[in-house]
Amino acid sequence: MPLASNAQSYEGSRVLAGLSTAAGLSLDKMNFIAAQLATLLIGFALRRVRCGSNLLRWVHIGAGAWLLWFCFGLQSVHMMVQASVAYCLMYCLPVSDSCLPAWLSVAWCLAYLSANHVYRLYNDYGGYTMDITGPLMILTQKLSSLALALHDGHLAKRGRLRGSESRWCHRVDELPSVLDYLAYSYYLPTLMAGPHVFYSDFIAHFTAHTDSNEDKQYLNRAVLRALACTGLYSFLVLGLGPMLPYYWVVSDTFAQLSLPRRILYVSGAFFLVRCKYYFAWSLAEAACLAHGFGFSGTDPSTGKPRYDLAKSFFFKDVEFGTSIRAVVAGWNVSTARWLRELVYERSPGRHATLLTFALSALWHGFYPGYYCFFVTFAVFTFTARRVRKLVRPHFQTSQSASLAYDCLTGLCANLAQNYAQGVFFLLEMGYALRFWSAMYFAGHILCAMLLLCLPSQPGGASDLMCFAQKYIVPYSCCLVAWLPTYLAQRYREYFPAAVVEARPDEPSQDSPVAADGCFEEATAALKLDLSPLSTDGIAEVRGRNFLRQTIWQPLKRWKSTKRQRRPLPVFLIGAEVAKKKPYLTIVLVCVDGLTHLTQAQAQRCVLRQSLTH
Repeated sequence: MPLASNAQSYEGSRVLAGLSTAAGLSLDKMNFIAAQLATLLIGFALRRVRCGSNLLRWVHIGAGAWLLWFCFGLQSVHMMVQASVAYCLMYCLPVSDSCLPAWLSVAWCLAYLSANHVYRLYNDYGGYTMDITGPLMILTQKLSSLALALHDGHLAKRGRLRGSESRWCHRVDELPSVLDYLAYSYYLPTLMAGPHVFYSDFIAHFTAHTDSNEDKQYLNRAVLRALACTGLYSFLVLGLGPMLPYYWVVSDTFAQLSLPRRILYVSGAFFLVRCKYYFAWSLAEAACLAHGFGFSGTDPSTGKPRYDLAKSFFFKDVEFGTSIRAVVAGWNVSTARWLRELVYERSPGRHATLLTFALSALWHGFYPGYYCFFVTFAVFTFTARRVRKLVRPHFQTSQSASLAYDCLTGLCANLAQNYAQGVFFLLEMGYALRFWSAMYFAGHILCAMLLLCLPSQPGGASDLMCFAQKYIVPYSCCLVAWLPTYLAQRYREYFPAAVVEARPDEPSQDSPVAADGCFEEATAALKLDLSPLSTDGIAEVRGRNFLRQTIWQPLKRWKSTKRQRRPLPVFLIGAEVAKKKPYLTIVLVCVDGLTHLTQAQAQRCVLRQSLTH
């Protein structure tokens, strides 16, 4: 059960062990908070002390390496190993029009990160002890984005870069020097918990960022706001977290609660779990602002500078977003930017979303809960797109209708987030299935029904109807027509009349279709092209008395008891082998009263399905 940290597996410094015990925190989390506060103080000091750019880079490298050693001990060596090998690959493999060299560097970073994830599974399965995999995840984002940015820079020089504006802005024309590369890898404010920063933004911060008095005042206020939010989130986690433990959702007592109480408990418990992430990201945002990093432009409405690059989440979008898309866009926004440029914009359109979620799951690790979460959220995303495309236009007629739509979709987005995100926190497959079973798998069932029943385009046919027209209707017709014939031949001694056949020129009186005329007149009234069919086969199937005795007469008696006379189906089936390829045509008609068929009914109810195997 993922409840707490494993102190025995932690390799960081134990200097603050007494303070962590007094504060009621595990040692790994206390060291993390101390490292982030140290980064904050170093940022204020570096903004006050003027030093050369090269000295500033060495400060980031040295202080970053020391903080990693303080928090993770010998595990901090993994950072240098991953960065060194990735730099050698980018240096030795020539940049060309092919993206293969860049993707080899990306593959190395992901493979090394995955190896550390596997070691974590073996050493601390189900635990939440902080180890080097957290900083390695951030470093993997940096190095992979740098490798592809170098490839984009090469394409831009040759005029062959095709992509979004962000890829143009983040391209890198030449391989950075070793000093710049190490400073980027060990950049202090983003070292422990992000946010991810592209190399172009990092180098622009060192070379082009201005530090006027107005910027200093704004940054100081922004740091105070971020610290205030950090304090609020810490109060929620420490004060209310023990009252609503999230792991209680897999207990038998939780399953015995009523469904509304279960939903309320899940909403509160998982919100408090998200507050842990908000706490770490707010503290990292304060550290970035203290270093003066994060400038993303000027707000056109207010004229004030914006520092969105320092943000890792937008609380309003995550908790009060009106759509699944808003929730995804507001959660871990720096990682979302990395995934969009690394995978989404470089993948085929129809597979881009699924590949993006797959890489995100691989980047997080190998716990089954991660993959359950990302696959489920990918399905939620597809479903939300289809529902929005079909339903939203009907609510744009007035402001009140639009507001009602936003409130309803916001509630659904929050419920979907808690339903899917729960397995992300629970980690293990058994706990995930237990939690979803307590919620009756409502999210999966609802999404499956919506995807099957709603058309992909307004006015089009749904996936269920397309599947039914392509598979269910033809094979059902074959089964309905073949089974009585087979039974009649198999048990002909019990049904002697079942072997009676009617020819097209001599229609049987028992025929449910051509009772008012001959076979040719009936097919002419239907306006059917029966040229590919064997008329003998059709007459043989439709002329069997077995159909009338075992199917149509009982249905007719049942129908006579109803006030309204409803049409019943009759299937005309024939088959012919042409050029050694079976050719099957199935015609579904609607017969009223089983005695006659009008031309208007035929025009409305005829469905022809041809399958060529």
